[in-house]
Amino acid sequence: ENWDTIMKEAIQNHPSYHRFLEEIIEKEYEIKTEKARMARIKKAKIP
Repeated sequence: ENWDTIMKEAIQNHPSYHRFLEEIIEKEYEIKTEKARMARIKKAKIP
């Protein structure tokens, strides 16, 4: 997700600063783990 989308959601939902940072960290973690999973699949050469 790009920063524009994240900021639009924050403006609409008015989360607390703590919750806003928490959501960003959660999204980054999900992206990181998904990329790692895809790299393992590619390395294993599973179609």
